[in-house]
Amino acid sequence: MKTKMPFGVQFSRAVNTITIVIDFIIVILISIVTLTAFIGRYSSSGGYSNYLLVGILLILLVILFSVPAVLLILINRQLIRLNPMARVWQIIVSCILLFLFPIGTLLNGIILYFMFFDKTTKEAFEPQSADENTDSASPLT
Repeated sequence: MKTKMPFGVQFSRAVNTITIVIDFIIVILISIVTLTAFIGRYSSSGGYSNYLLVGILLILLVILFSVPAVLLILINRQLIRLNPMARVWQIIVSCILLFLFPIGTLLNGIILYFMFFDKTTKEAFEPQSADENTDSASPLT
């Protein structure tokens, strides 16, 4: 059975959660501002004549911020289970989020340090061998 969750995994989950919350706040704010602009323009001009581009932009921005948030939610679920693939996905996402200078660079650099160099974090994601799963107090010995 797996032991206590290492600090590197706890730190990764905390940073992911903060990023998820920020992403969803941005999506909500973009939606509110755009819908307000649509309502104001519709009432003053009598229609949505040239606002198709703004609607497409809204959809793209919502996708831009929602997809990474959903991906981070899935990664967090697997980090709790110490799934080895969660470590791989966390490394990939952290490499991408390194470009969010300066805070994203710092936090995701720390996550990458834990995922690559921290011994306890790396060991937590290694699959356990069959020998480790057997009890030492076997009835046959």
